Amino acid sequence: MDQPHLDTLSTEDLYSEISDLAQERGVSAQAQWDELVESVIEDHLELGELNSDQNLTAKQEVLKSRWADYQTERGFEPEEKE
Repeated sequence: MDQPHLDTLSTEDLYSEISDLAQERGVSAQAQWDELVESVIEDHLELGELNSDQNLTAKQEVLKSRWADYQTERGFEPEEKE
């Protein structure tokens, strides 16, 4: 039986992986989160689990914007601006 191609990782799949890695690594700032998003997407692209024909830039931007979701899920207090 043929194995399916793994170039169909959803944004939610990637978010889950990034969220887990961020917790393991103690990510506590937006810049760290953004770097992790870029690294995970690059790793999956190199492994052939993402396809360069996909709109990876949009996927990356959506994942970077999920920083607030991660903070909420992990019980971080959002930074307040004065």
